This record gives sequence, C-alpha cells and structure tokens, in this order.
Amino acid sequence: ELLTEAELSVVCFRFVPSGETDEAALEALNREVLRRLHRDTTFVPSSTKVGDRFALRPCFINPRTTEADIDGLADAVLDIGAELAAD
Repeated sequence: ELLTEAELSVVCFRFVPSGETDEAALEALNREVLRRLHRDTTFVPSSTKVGDRFALRPCFINPRTTEADIDGLADAVLDIGAELAAD
C-alpha cells in the first residue's frame, strides 16, 4: 500500500495482506518485514510513520540503482509479507 506519493528519491509504503485492517497488526507485520529485509537480503530501507501508520521507507540515491534493484526490493517485501501473513 502506497502511503505517500514518491518525492525525489523517497517512497513510503507498507505490506497489507488481503482483508487486514487492524493497524496494530499491520505495524507488527511491517516491522517484521523490515527486520527480515535487513537480516536476509541486501536491501536496507529505513522506516517512518505516515500519520500513525508504520511505513517502509526506501531512499534511492545511489546513481547505480537500477530498475532491477527496485523490483528486487518490491519482490522481497511481497515474498516476506506473504510468508508472514500465511503463518
């Protein structure tokens, strides 16, 4: 779920499983997605709050960042989020 429009090199978003509306559960889920991204992948986004919603916050400032890098992050978030939501 996109939480803000992309500005320059920053975008804020979160993983939302189908039907999940509980904000506390979504925050816990996305905190774990972030933790696993850092632990298990080469992606190191930061986090922030948009309003009162926890968000993943990648910042793409490296001029060598490719579309494949961005797609890889999105795929990793989807894979980790789906795995956690299935548990």
